[in-house]
Amino acid sequence: GYKYPTVMLLHHLYDTIDPEIELAKYMVGLGLRMAVIIPYFPHYGPRRLKEPFLLPDYKKLRENFMQAVLDVHAVHNWALQNPRIDANNITIFGNRHPA
Repeated sequence: GYKYPTVMLLHHLYDTIDPEIELAKYMVGLGLRMAVIIPYFPHYGPRRLKEPFLLPDYKKLRENFMQAVLDVHAVHNWALQNPRIDANNITIFGNRHPA
């Protein structure tokens, strides 16, 4: 079957990922046959904690960024194994900091 080119859309590091959700809807709405994946970084969406992602404590901030990098790798590995995704056509796009 058809294998979808895929964009992994990394969200910015502020309070909401609503702008990225709207961007994903726009991208899919263009009529292109593609998949858009928005992985939640630590402290966002269902992973939200009381403290924010960006912290003044360097050790915790570093841990948050390291987890975000691991998350991107995990999503990429999942996409590579997904039979409906074109493993040779995966793009990562960041809106601000993660890019």
